[in-house]
Amino acid sequence: MLKGQAKTDYMREYMRRRRAGAKPKTAVRPDVRPEKPKPAPARETALEQELAQAKQELAQAKARIRQLEAEVARKRETAPQIDPAKHDRIAELEAALKKTNRGFVWTAKQYRDVEFCTHPDRVAFLKDEALIARFEAAFRTVRSSKGLLMDKDAEQEAESFDRFSDQMRQRMAEVLRKRAAREAERKAKAMARSKARSEAAKRAAATRAAKREHV
Repeated sequence: MLKGQAKTDYMREYMRRRRAGAKPKTAVRPDVRPEKPKPAPARETALEQELAQAKQELAQAKARIRQLEAEVARKRETAPQIDPAKHDRIAELEAALKKTNRGFVWTAKQYRDVEFCTHPDRVAFLKDEALIARFEAAFRTVRSSKGLLMDKDAEQEAESFDRFSDQMRQRMAEVLRKRAAREAERKAKAMARSKARSEAAKRAAATRAAKREHV
């Protein structure tokens, strides 16, 4: 509140303007200082800048995604169509390969035999360029597909598994043979005991009959 001379001056000014019919101005109170605008915290400003940058990067990423999707759709339209029969044949070959229970097609010996048969030197003496070219193409195909056609580690694992399987089959056969022998022996003993009891019963019946006749 205004006090003393400041209050007196304010009231005089107010009354003078009221008598003159003018709207009194709002007096500036000497004890109240005008509030200064508070500056925005530096942290909020940095967050706003990071948010704006993230929004810009997100917009750029979305634009790039749309561009790539359009490019993929265009390539799909212009790509040559693959015959479905080829897919079926590939699936058939893969299924046949899985049935072999091994991760390769040929053994090392089989691969060397095929490589020997397709070597172009075998037909070089014929002087037939077309035939030599076919042998060279076949030889290159076999050589380039060696990793798919033959795998020494997989072959060794398959051989080890086959040996283990043979051993297990032999052990199982031996177990079954011994079990059958024990079962046959048990049945033979049971039959012998039954036969002995039957003969003893017959002898006892004959003895009783003889005693009755004697009496």
